[in-house]
Amino acid sequence: MGKERKRIKIGMMEIMPIFDIPAWEDIEEKFGSLDTAIEKLKAKKGWQRATVSMATILCNRALDLAGDKPLDERYVARMLPFRDAYSVRTACILAITEGLNTEHKSDTENERIDLVLQAIEKKPEPEA
Repeated sequence: MGKERKRIKIGMMEIMPIFDIPAWEDIEEKFGSLDTAIEKLKAKKGWQRATVSMATILCNRALDLAGDKPLDERYVARMLPFRDAYSVRTACILAITEGLNTEHKSDTENERIDLVLQAIEKKPEPEA
């Protein structure tokens, strides 16, 4: 059994971070790539800023899906207690891991479809 995902407390809100295709696109825009973002989260220096950025992206996806207003990264940085930094980083990594491993049953077939892989395959190659 894997680790259970955790909510991230930002101010008075507790938000379940969500990693999906739009979040992945936001991460790529912010960090350049998902791999780079994960490396920054796991780095010995600067992981705190990466954690704030990642938490903002993943929590904003949850807020967007709920129809709520997004949070500003500066607000998130002020409202995340330092004592929670490690658990917030862990919550972000768990959300990404779960999102990457999400599979759904096809409506037309009995095969499992990896939605993230499907989106990667559809994504156009960057022009040189």
